[in-house]
Amino acid sequence: MTLRIITPPAVEPVTVAEVTTWARIDNQASDSILSMLITAARRLAERRTGRALITQTWEQVLDAFPIDALRLGMMPIQSVTSLQYYDSSYALQTVDSQNYVLDANTQPGWLLLALNAAWPTAGDVANSVIARFVAGYGASGSDVPSDIRMWISSQVAAAYDNPYGLMDGKAADLQFIDAALDSYRVNWL
Repeated sequence: MTLRIITPPAVEPVTVAEVTTWARIDNQASDSILSMLITAARRLAERRTGRALITQTWEQVLDAFPIDALRLGMMPIQSVTSLQYYDSSYALQTVDSQNYVLDANTQPGWLLLALNAAWPTAGDVANSVIARFVAGYGASGSDVPSDIRMWISSQVAAAYDNPYGLMDGKAADLQFIDAALDSYRVNWL
């Protein structure tokens, strides 16, 4: 399974102004550095939790259709844009959306077969099934849970204060903040 981003988020979960207030940074010349650190912290939070924070489009590629349900690899899922596959002639086909149902309430999210439907037969080729979907809490930073936003702000502040990395013993100072992501981690069983 390959998971890749198609359309990245248009904004970040926290702004430079929020981070400068959080970290009590006065130097305006650091805005570009803070922007870079915010993006890096968001990406780290997304990897650690398996969740898209701001609305973004993802593509998941598989070698074949599953036997029953197709698990989507990024949450929370807002919608499915398309489900495509290469048929036995290696022509790209689109699965009719009436043949599957999105279960966005279960974690992780799933594409389930509709009643009396069956997955089509994909060609015997690598990367033959392509699911494109939209994931994220919403289009603005305020849609992201506050404890994730707090985690990002804290990570940015720590990275800004320690540009060469955290020194031994300082990592313990972030244990409380690191725990803010725990309830958002997706456990893939």
